[in-house]
Order: sequence, then C-alpha cells, then structure tokens
Amino acid sequence: MEEDLAATLILPSTLRQFSLELEPTDPDDAVPLPCLASDRLAASLAQNLQGVVDITLSGPIVLGAEVWDGDWPVVEMFHITLSVMRVDGGWWYDSPTSTPDNTPDDRTRIVEGFNTWLLAMARGVGRMRRVKRCAVEMNVQSTSAFEAAFDGDKRKWEVVVGLRAEWSLGEELKKEWEGMVGKEGLGVVEFG
Repeated sequence: MEEDLAATLILPSTLRQFSLELEPTDPDDAVPLPCLASDRLAASLAQNLQGVVDITLSGPIVLGAEVWDGDWPVVEMFHITLSVMRVDGGWWYDSPTSTPDNTPDDRTRIVEGFNTWLLAMARGVGRMRRVKRCAVEMNVQSTSAFEAAFDGDKRKWEVVVGLRAEWSLGEELKKEWEGMVGKEGLGVVEFG
C-alpha cells in the first residue's frame, strides 16, 4: 500500500497541514509491510511536504531516513509514529534475550542502526528554520518504547526510553545533537 501511495502522492502547493494515518482494519495485519527495495514513500513525502507547516505521519508507518531529505523551509510541527519494522523488512529492535542465568529478559534492545535514522532526523531538523517541535515515537507491543523530540523553543533534544526498552546514544548522534543545542540541551530519560 505504501508503494501505491508514494507513486500517486501529489499535493497542492497551498497545503499547510498534512496528516497520514495508516491503521490496519484487521488486528492480524498490525505489522505493516515494508516498502523493501527502496523507500519511495519517504522520498515522496520529503519531496511533496516541503511547503507544509504541520505534518503528522502515524500508523505505525514504515519510513526510511529519506523522509528527512530536503530543506523544510516552513515546517513548524512534525510528528512520526514509526513502525518497529525497517524498510528492508528487518526490525528496529532485537527480540528479548536470555540473561546469563537463562532467565528471559523481557526488555527489547533498539538496534544501533536506529541511530543512523535518528542522525538523518537531526540533520533534517537542522534545516528546519521555523521548527517548534519535531518528534518520532516507536511502540513495541503497544507499549511506548522510544521517543525522541526536538523542542525548537527551548532548543533542546529530549529522549524517553520506555520501560521495556534499551537504547544507547551513539557518539556520532550525540555529537550532532550537542552541536545543535549544547550539552545542556540534551536530556535522556530511561525508565526501567
């Protein structure tokens, strides 16, 4: 479905608010199909949403880092509920593992590749001259696992890692975020 949407997405230049919500009609279809070969939907959204002020993409939705391409001259609000599935059909998290004493660990680990996606987001936010808030959230098994948000008014990045998730801030991403807001503008809260 995302491929069909990407192929037909042409928006009027006067559009100021855009909301896309992908919701499965059958609970068994709760995991969306990835776009696979390339992320035409993300590229199409990046191309067609440059003049939009308020953008909401939810579902959860499968999107590659290409969604952050472009200059974003007027965007003020941008929110994405990202699928746990990557464009290539893999997952943004590792399955729960066993601890050394063979007790199941019910925490999911968000994979390092997700930081590459967040790095593209940070660079996209850096080109958003009027941004007030830009956020991405990801839920695992209907539980909030991760949220990263940039507050343009406070010049602050805030990350919330959910109760059942583990995530590690990579050096390249940390450097990019701190370059935008300074060390005092980076807040990471972990529950668990």
